[in-house]
Amino acid sequence: MKNNILFFCDSYYLDWVPNLLNKLSKNYDCICYCRYESTHVLLKKILNKNIKTYCLDTHLLENKNRKYEKDYIDRIEKNFRLNFSKVNFSQSIYNFFYGYSAIPKEKQNKLYQKRAILTIDFFNNIIKKHSINIVFNEHIGGFASSVLQQICKNNKINSYFFQTYFFQNKFFLTKTLSFDYIMFQKNLSNIYFKYNKIDKDYLFSFKTAPIEEAWRKKFIKRNFFIILKEFLFKIFPYYRLSKEDNFLFNRVSPLRQTYGKIKSKIENYCYNKFITKKLNNNDLKNNYFLYLLHVEPELSTYAMGGFNFDQGFVIKNIIKSLPTGYKLLIKEHGSQVLSAYSKSYSFYKEISKLPNVKFIQTKEGSLNLIKNSKAVFTISGTAGLEGIAFNKAVFLFGEAMYQNHPNVFKVSNIQELPEKINKFLNFFKGQEEEEIDRYLSIFKETMFDGNIYPTAASKLSKEQNDDMMEKTFIEILKLSYENNI
Repeated sequence: MKNNILFFCDSYYLDWVPNLLNKLSKNYDCICYCRYESTHVLLKKILNKNIKTYCLDTHLLENKNRKYEKDYIDRIEKNFRLNFSKVNFSQSIYNFFYGYSAIPKEKQNKLYQKRAILTIDFFNNIIKKHSINIVFNEHIGGFASSVLQQICKNNKINSYFFQTYFFQNKFFLTKTLSFDYIMFQKNLSNIYFKYNKIDKDYLFSFKTAPIEEAWRKKFIKRNFFIILKEFLFKIFPYYRLSKEDNFLFNRVSPLRQTYGKIKSKIENYCYNKFITKKLNNNDLKNNYFLYLLHVEPELSTYAMGGFNFDQGFVIKNIIKSLPTGYKLLIKEHGSQVLSAYSKSYSFYKEISKLPNVKFIQTKEGSLNLIKNSKAVFTISGTAGLEGIAFNKAVFLFGEAMYQNHPNVFKVSNIQELPEKINKFLNFFKGQEEEEIDRYLSIFKETMFDGNIYPTAASKLSKEQNDDMMEKTFIEILKLSYENNI
């Protein structure tokens, strides 16, 4: 069978993806797609001529005036199992946080629908034209990635997305359709699998994910003149298009973006000033459950959260289900304001008025909170894995690579939560420390070598990372094609 690979690459992957594809293209047919035209221009210059490149924004621009019959939309919903009402909702969430063009609601829904159809056409044409049989994607958080995921499912194509946990110069691939971490379950079930026992202190010395670290450094270094330059740079391309076109392309008005960021800073200040409380010794001594808020918008809620992607809804149901004598401590994610915008102050205020709830200051260490908690609630975040590391029960509302661990209580239906909590309180005993150590050690041993976010702190040179990535992906492709992992 011909090996045809579709690989995602946008600006933050330019440090390693083009070089990797140039090397892989000697033995594989490589196709590359990106989101932005500026990235597309660069890719065409640095990729080998035999690598075909595609740009989603270019496709949207060239086909924005296409007309579709009503039965075509019905067929799309049926064939791709795509619910347009869900599309409208997910896109409106991104609009809330990023402030796309202000246009009437009725027009918004029509443009969401048009973007969905054009995105389906974009990926469907690539898949059919090049007979793609393996896809490497950035993540599954955005709508475009979700569309690609569904097309891969319909065509039985192996599809993977990148994730990082804890370790620098390490990453793993998750199978998009099943959320399986490649080779992890197989190694875990192999009683003869050899591993080096992990040092937990070392494990938790990398509490900040590489991409978050990169965001923090970028945020700190920016000064007024850099911000002004970026603002002016965005004005011309934005106002060159109509409001409808900007909305279709998910482009943010520079003025609305500036207003949104100022508003976000104010709301975040009010949250820390009036909602959060200082952690005290009594909090740690008392019986409490822990919920660490996810960054929004993000794949951990909207893509991996399933039906439980509304954090406010989840928290309210947790409160209703708490047994007498227990509290829920909540802490916001440190990257919420840095990588996106603050959640609305009204969200925090509404939750804070619920009984037995306490918001803890963001600066408090999450690991100490997890270590002293009764159990951890998460939609699909890293907090679940950290909870397992401390032998805590984890209530998981979405999908995650650790979902099959014995400590995890999977909540597929929110109505099951009271029963799951009761079962935990009466029967949960945790695992032997040796089993926890083995789980974490094999977790690390199964990760692939390479730095997918080279902007983060790393001792690897570009040449070292390029060589490492080439060896890693040759191994990955061999595993995928030979073992159909």
